[in-house]
Amino acid sequence: MGARIGVDRRQFLPEYFALPDLNAVVDEAIDAMADAGAEIVDPVDPGDPFTWFDAEFLVLLNEFKGDIRAYLSGLRKTSMRTLSDLIAFNREHCEQEMRFFGQEIFEISDSLSGDLDDPDYLAARALCLELGRDQGIDAALARDDLDAIVSPSYAFGTSGPAVAGYPLLSVPVGISCEGRPAGIWLSGGFLSEPKLLGIGYALEQLLDARSKPAFAGTRPADPPTRASATVSTPHACRGRRAPSAGPPGGCSEARAPARRSDGRRRQGGQPRYSSSASTTSVCCSSASASGASPTVAGSSPPTWSSGAACSIASASGTSAGRDSGTAGSVVSVSSSAG
Repeated sequence: MGARIGVDRRQFLPEYFALPDLNAVVDEAIDAMADAGAEIVDPVDPGDPFTWFDAEFLVLLNEFKGDIRAYLSGLRKTSMRTLSDLIAFNREHCEQEMRFFGQEIFEISDSLSGDLDDPDYLAARALCLELGRDQGIDAALARDDLDAIVSPSYAFGTSGPAVAGYPLLSVPVGISCEGRPAGIWLSGGFLSEPKLLGIGYALEQLLDARSKPAFAGTRPADPPTRASATVSTPHACRGRRAPSAGPPGGCSEARAPARRSDGRRRQGGQPRYSSSASTTSVCCSSASASGASPTVAGSSPPTWSSGAACSIASASGTSAGRDSGTAGSVVSVSSSAG
């Protein structure tokens, strides 16, 4: 293969939603690349997404308001023109539109300016570029002379390229022992698309991993309604489920990632990262359709408070290399109405 590929071993940790059975398949793919001639540098450090998570979220929320307005402006046969219109529609049709979830994210976004010249937005955007691009991907590529960086496709390996504006390629690598399709993210620097496509194509030919998974279960029950559910899950803000405690049903534990299939240790030795973070999401009754809107208090990133009867809070924990000067550590919507 001839490429020099770094492994973002941080993304194999459960704190980043990695799953043991998928990790095992990804490690097999990394070994296959090494056996095909790639030089594997393991681990590398393209940055910790938790250090820019709050800034990234603020950027998303501010851009979302303006982008929704631009999208709706081109639609016909609808009176919806702004995010506020959508929020009002959802409140008026609460039982149909918010049976299983609320619209807290809509409300937070609508409380912001939506202006791309907003100082808070510009500060958050600059922090994302500094941590995710300059000190993250660019630094890792230069430090270890890499052609690409690889991570499991279920984890947070998309965050750095997303905030940096860099390409990212998803490549299927097999089916796990639990029957789940596994893949990898291949990322690189500015204008690295041809190189990433070449590596991805070579890996596809090497693994021939596009196996059709079998249906081996039953349809899960519908989720509980908002009126009856209280949920507490890690990173509920990101819409991702918590990692499993381990591989059940006879699925063997993922093997130590620091050795190649031929027994030789990869450059860099054992993983060296540790991190923790938590998020709590509280579902509430349909009383959240009260018409109250969140208000912004404070500077970037703000803490939002809402008169609605719903709350969602996200708090990033400590992690290796976490910068205490990031754009805040907490983004929250708090409830003030019963």
